[in-house]
Order: sequence, then structure tokens, then C-alpha cells
Amino acid sequence: MANLSSDAHEKEISLGADLIIPVAGLCFGAYYVSTVWGLPWQASSLGISLMTALVLVSVLLGLRFVREYRNGLAALTFGDLFGETTGVLMRRIGLALLTCGFVYSMNYLGFTISLFIFVVSTVIMLAGPGKIKIALAIATGMSLGGYLLFIVLVGARFPHGPFERVAAMLFQS
Repeated sequence: MANLSSDAHEKEISLGADLIIPVAGLCFGAYYVSTVWGLPWQASSLGISLMTALVLVSVLLGLRFVREYRNGLAALTFGDLFGETTGVLMRRIGLALLTCGFVYSMNYLGFTISLFIFVVSTVIMLAGPGKIKIALAIATGMSLGGYLLFIVLVGARFPHGPFERVAAMLFQS
């Protein structure tokens, strides 16, 4: 009989880790809305509508969490989020360092080349050094897709590097 309650307790879902992203999203949304609140309605309407959708999804998620907690299917713990092995911790630190390197190098190498290097490095770090061809294929697709979407179509003001300058010269009419 004690074995059954032990099994039921082991099957509980850890809700603490699942709450991190919605809570962080709501905090960021509240910050964003507070920064655009005084702007003309055209500028703030998108942020307010996105925040409304985020609040709605978070409320629905919260209701699900409360239901699972009351039914004994979930616990307000963080599970293995903070108790993971050293290898996982090192990968997380490596990913954080790669992200910082991506942001820093963008001013010098431009958006497309920085994104390519970041994606190749990340895929190799997460999947292993034997996946270089896959890493190169994913990075090529993502960096070219990012260039076409953000630089060409949207006209985002990301830093331009050698790739963006050469592409502008080649496709300038």
C-alpha cells in the first residue's frame, strides 16, 4: 500500500519549472506595456493586444495548474531543474556564453555571419562534433532565412557586415 502512494507521488508533475516562462513573460509584457503606454494608440495597440493574449493564455495555464495541483497530479516543485548533472550545467553555461558572443560579434561581423557562427556552434555543442554537416545545413538555412526575413523583407536595422554589404551590391538594381 505504501508502494502505491510512493508511485503516485513520483508521477506528480513539477509545476514550478513550468511557471518560469509564463511569469517571466507576464513581467516582460507588463514592462513593455508600461513603456508604450504614453505613446499614440497606433504605437501601443500591438503591444497591448499581445499582452492581452499573453494574459489570457497565462490565465488558462494557471487554471490548468490549479486543477492538476488540487487533483494531486502536480506539485509546486522545480523537479530536476536545479539539480541536474555537471554536463548539463556546462552546456547551459556554454549556451549562455555563445549567446553573449553572438550579440557581441554582431556589431563586427553583421547579423547573417554572426547568426551562422552562433547556430553552427550551438548545434555542435548540443548534438556533438559528429554532426558538423547537419550543423552547417541548419546554420545555412537559418542565417539565409534570417537575412531574407529580417534584412530584406522587414528592413530591420540589424548591423550589416560583409555578407550584407556584398549581397546589397549584388542585388542592387
